[in-house]
Amino acid sequence: EYLAEFGSEFGTALRVLMNSRVKRGWAFDMEDQRYGEARNLSGVEFRICDAFEAMSKYPGDILMAELIHFDSRIDGLSKIKWLKNLIEMDYHGIVLMNDIHLNKYMNHFWRLIDPELKADLTHVGHHTGTGVVVL
Repeated sequence: EYLAEFGSEFGTALRVLMNSRVKRGWAFDMEDQRYGEARNLSGVEFRICDAFEAMSKYPGDILMAELIHFDSRIDGLSKIKWLKNLIEMDYHGIVLMNDIHLNKYMNHFWRLIDPELKADLTHVGHHTGTGVVVL
């Protein structure tokens, strides 16, 4: 019922999911990229900050999210650090990530995740790779 989104033009996934069972969402991005209907999404809080700043400033919101859509263009090493931070926060939920096969660094990142916690959904997802991690 709660969703957090990092990157992806402020609210792209939220626009789709807010019409289903999601009651509240948080969108985090480095700059305000909202346009059109994204500016008026009911139940969505838009926050200008990077992924690491969001984790320190808004941990309660992130931990409340049952699904985190992570579409930020940070490199593989930073994604590893971000995912480790999420685990250290004791997050329990689903993390959906794009670009898992974008380049060799992202491929490396994806290989480091425990195979029992992840599924590659590229065949039904983003052309540069889509994966899901269940924590």
